[in-house]
Amino acid sequence: MWLQDPELCRCSAAARGVWIDILCLMFQSDERGVLVSCGEAWTVEETARALRGDSGACLSSVKELLERGVMRRRNDGALYCARMVRDREQSDAKAQSGRKGGLAKAKQKASKHPSKPLTVIVTSQSNSSRKEKEVQEERARTLYEHMQSDVLKTDAFRDAWSDWENHRKEIKKPLTKTSVKRQIRLLESWGERRGIAAIHHTILKGWTGIREPDGNDEFAGPGRVKSEPGKYDNLKVIHAPAKHPS
Repeated sequence: MWLQDPELCRCSAAARGVWIDILCLMFQSDERGVLVSCGEAWTVEETARALRGDSGACLSSVKELLERGVMRRRNDGALYCARMVRDREQSDAKAQSGRKGGLAKAKQKASKHPSKPLTVIVTSQSNSSRKEKEVQEERARTLYEHMQSDVLKTDAFRDAWSDWENHRKEIKKPLTKTSVKRQIRLLESWGERRGIAAIHHTILKGWTGIREPDGNDEFAGPGRVKSEPGKYDNLKVIHAPAKHPS
């Protein structure tokens, strides 16, 4: 704006500085680019008083800007910046045409695509829950095929067996058909409550084979083999001689 306006370049440095302050006032005005308040135009004296600095020097700079044609006066006496007013009018025109274009496109789209009936979409969550239920039922059928009696055909045992299968998968040692068959036979001989207790105990210990709890299990960790009672009772304790510093 400075170099493109030769009249502004001819103004004094003080007038150019005052012009910057006036542009800020015009930008914040009720009508952008025009010095008006509540529809009433500012006078030259009011404009000078609104600026920072000596009012007399500011008034002289305002008059200089008017004389050079940098700042202009409308027919109603309002002071304005021609470029700021022009930019505002172009922006308003583009916004108005954009609203009209948007409404036209919306009407055109509505005419091409009339309202469609509401379609109910089944969510993936319901599908996944249905599949999970089918998997559980298939596991139960496979489990019951290995049973020779109805002793273990209960919901409690099925939940315990499901935990046992998950445990074996987590330790990277999934059950085979042969191991399932033999373990089911063993658990049937123990009964439901005894079998469930053995499964929970085995999972707690982290073992790979189903074992029942006994009194010495707190001393045996995963993978350890307990010794027979009294096996090492006759062993003598040999104390190593104490080492003395030389």
